Amino acid sequence: MTEWIEEWQYIMVFLLSATPWIEIAVVIPIAIMVVGLSPLGVGVVSFVGNYLPVVVIVLLYERWKAWRAKRRQSETESDTEMGGKRRARAQRIFERYGTPGLALLGPLVTGIHLAAVIAVMFGVRK
Repeated sequence: MTEWIEEWQYIMVFLLSATPWIEIAVVIPIAIMVVGLSPLGVGVVSFVGNYLPVVVIVLLYERWKAWRAKRRQSETESDTEMGGKRRARAQRIFERYGTPGLALLGPLVTGIHLAAVIAVMFGVRK
């Protein structure tokens, strides 16, 4: 019975680490300090749980972008994915700090999933 409960707890760590805004900043400390799970196991499971959705987001974004490009022939229409001032500000910030800045600030500010979307929107290669 105890083994089943521990497996269930690791499944919860996986699912919660894949959830935006809860992610690994909350899941890992709770799983290790409160629940008492193995730090190594929690680290591996939470990394995989956080990494897989990002890969899916990047792949789906590329498919969506290709589909959208087929539907819209005009370059001006397909290039505006965010509205005016916000896009310009985000572009300036991205150009200033680049991918490393987005990687460091993303989990704290927007969540890693939204940071991945922002990165692919600005043309970061997968």
